[in-house]
Amino acid sequence: MKKDEAILELNRQIDRLNDKNYPKNDAWTNKTATLIRKYFGEDSEQYKFLSDFKFLTGFITPDTKQQIIDRNKGRAVQYLKDCIEFIEKYGLYKRPRKNILSTIGNEWLVAILIPIAGALYGLGFSNGTHSNDVQNYELRQTVKSQHDTISKYKTIIDTLTVRKLK
Repeated sequence: MKKDEAILELNRQIDRLNDKNYPKNDAWTNKTATLIRKYFGEDSEQYKFLSDFKFLTGFITPDTKQQIIDRNKGRAVQYLKDCIEFIEKYGLYKRPRKNILSTIGNEWLVAILIPIAGALYGLGFSNGTHSNDVQNYELRQTVKSQHDTISKYKTIIDTLTVRKLK
């Protein structure tokens, strides 16, 4: 639904209020409530306000009936003008898109995520262990190489010391 179409529909509702032949009763309220829910969403302040709106409540005398209708008509027209202004300024309500996670129940999410978390932990542990083993092997090779070098120097030093003593 486009913004212009929504504004046109709300203006038609205002025109219906001003039409003397159109009944001012719950039919108008229900039609308007349907439009407001469509344009603003069920949780909007606009829809909550209109859900409690009634032209006539309880038993009234014919003398006061027209006064109540006129007073409520003014409120309804102003309300619809405010809604039109809101749509012009901010646009229409867009329902949130559902993704795969919003359609799956929590029980299924837990059942899916626990094995995934376990697998990731296992991969990380395995990778860390392998990396640590490689580093330990390299360190042992370095120590062995340095030990061999020290042994060679020790042999050379011992040989030189023996020659000096002779």
